[in-house]
Amino acid sequence: MAQLKEQSDLLVKKYGSEYGSPYGWAAAAVRKIDPAAKGRRIGFRHLERAVGVPHFQPYYHLASHGVHPSAKSITFNVSVIRPRVLASGPTNAGFAAPGQCACISLAQVTSTLLCHKADVATVALLSAIESFVEEACQAFAAAHHKLLADEAEVKKGT
Repeated sequence: MAQLKEQSDLLVKKYGSEYGSPYGWAAAAVRKIDPAAKGRRIGFRHLERAVGVPHFQPYYHLASHGVHPSAKSITFNVSVIRPRVLASGPTNAGFAAPGQCACISLAQVTSTLLCHKADVATVALLSAIESFVEEACQAFAAAHHKLLADEAEVKKGT
């Protein structure tokens, strides 16, 4: 931990105090794109707007209700299948949309990095990534549908 702290201090000294704050590493780039962020602490929403993907925000918030509880999570939570019954432990309910969005986001970032060297191999890699994302998204959806079917069977038995 002492080594990490020392490295962090060196980076803050090199890049300025803001570098040590959350998302401070992106502050200069975000402010070039979004002048309204000038003088403000950079947050995740600034990053979303700067890279042009604020449309994922609703999905992020939906997935967060069960993890970051609020009054809203009592009445709406994607990880709750049966109304008025809260999960008392880990559950795989509600993972389809967040899992799909995570796959898509990771593919977008990876594709952007790969496109800096555009050649035949890159095109093949991009095609493979697209196939993996499609397969993963289908697997998340299949798991979700199986969970709903299992829950329907449990309801029939009660």
